[in-house]
Amino acid sequence: MAAVELRPLSTGDAKAFWDLRLEALERDPAAFGASAEEHRATTIEAAAQRIAPNDDSFVLGAFVDGQLRGMVGFARDKGAKRRHRAMIWGVYVAPELRGQGVAKKLLQTLIDRARQLPGLERLVLGVLLLAALLASPARAGALPACGERRFFFRIRPTGLTILWMSSEAPPVGSEVVRKVAALARLRVPEEDLPAWTGQLGRILSYIGQLAEVEDRPASPEPALDSTPARPDVPVPGGGREALETNAPALVHGYGSVPRVVGGPGS
Repeated sequence: MAAVELRPLSTGDAKAFWDLRLEALERDPAAFGASAEEHRATTIEAAAQRIAPNDDSFVLGAFVDGQLRGMVGFARDKGAKRRHRAMIWGVYVAPELRGQGVAKKLLQTLIDRARQLPGLERLVLGVLLLAALLASPARAGALPACGERRFFFRIRPTGLTILWMSSEAPPVGSEVVRKVAALARLRVPEEDLPAWTGQLGRILSYIGQLAEVEDRPASPEPALDSTPARPDVPVPGGGREALETNAPALVHGYGSVPRVVGGPGS
């Protein structure tokens, strides 16, 4: 393996970055949100502006014999309330360097630099999962993508912790929907099952996004007047007549309701 030099890109590397980015989009089009056609419409000057390092963004490059053959980008969110987050983007290593730990070194170097930035707490990395990787790496170029997952990391002085992963694939299947519907005594027509499965999956995904809510202490709320309570005075109940009025049915003098837990379909 030839010696690999890792360093941040500067505006002087704009042409090399533009060329490698085009190679990445042409070789692995499914792994990127942009297309090669869109990239060809951009200029070297625009590439220079994009890779110019500043407090909020930079691009690391892997060089072999002076040639740029790998890269990874870092971009911090500019929103005032989201400055604690940053995105890892544009990860690419040329085929001749794959399997040699170059991507791992690029990511580790990026993480080490990010850890030095004040106020940065979370990194987001989008990963495209290829169906080929589940079968044979040799077929990776012939099989379609099976979805994107985003990994949310919390930055700590001692390392990174995965907070949660999101996925385009539904986190639940139709059997789970049938189970929940049976417990809730809901009838789900078969033609509506796909829609219900997708809706429940999105609800669970939204719940997962709660991990992104700031866990910093909230500012103290102003004191509120206590809610007035009624006097705790015993009063006579409604008796059998009230029970018969409110219960769906009476069995041996007791209120009877439909069984849920332990019943059919539960």
